[in-house]
Amino acid sequence: LTGRYVSFEIQTLSFEEYLRFRKAASDLPDQHTAFHEYLRYGGFPIVWKNPQLDSETREMLVEGIFSSAVYRDVVERYKLRNAQMLERVIGYLADNVGKTFSGKAISDFMKSEKRRLDVETVYSYLDKLEKFFIIGKCPRYDIHGKQLLKTQEKIYFADSALRFVRNAYSEDALASTIENVVYLELRRRGYRVYTGKVGAGEIDFIAEKQGKGYTSRSRKKSAQRKPQPGRLSGCWPSLTITPSTCCLTRSRLKAILRGSGS
Repeated sequence: LTGRYVSFEIQTLSFEEYLRFRKAASDLPDQHTAFHEYLRYGGFPIVWKNPQLDSETREMLVEGIFSSAVYRDVVERYKLRNAQMLERVIGYLADNVGKTFSGKAISDFMKSEKRRLDVETVYSYLDKLEKFFIIGKCPRYDIHGKQLLKTQEKIYFADSALRFVRNAYSEDALASTIENVVYLELRRRGYRVYTGKVGAGEIDFIAEKQGKGYTSRSRKKSAQRKPQPGRLSGCWPSLTITPSTCCLTRSRLKAILRGSGS
């Protein structure tokens, strides 16, 4: 057994853990406010340890975590010469959470800004960011073809607050930030998570564990697009995620999933 080890992925606080954390500190607002603050400032325990901290201090704590991870763990360890380019890539990812992408798309974007960045370097950056738990990759899966696709994966941040270190928080980011939180929660519960494709249709997540799984879509309350479970006929149960369902208890979510159509 020499040299062998078992690794465990320890994530930041889930929404449920975050609520308990704030309740223990006698710092629990109404659930709607608590949920939006969780989206904005994430689940790093140090951010919520002191209930007296203001929003500016919370932002500074998250930025310190981000800078340490990017510059000490990635830039210094790999002796990257162009830290500014790496930050530009992270900024691009933050602007495009929940959207499918390719290395070429990022390379072309940099070219439009008069910067040179080849596709191979893009993927090298992404691999390093994933290795040090700054981002997570969500590969694309064709349900009917039952195969992983080699392109058009999605990228999510290891904590929702990290996407706002270099990009301003806004209500426009609500739906994609919820999607980021759902991705992390599925990973936290031990699911293998993919982004889905059924013909021309798009599914935010396919979550599979021990042969069982679910599909889900995340959307704003105000979105006009209606869920269409019929498109997933013959597949796993489907759930549409909105800000209201994110605040439901586990038992209520399970009841919804049991009653959802295939």
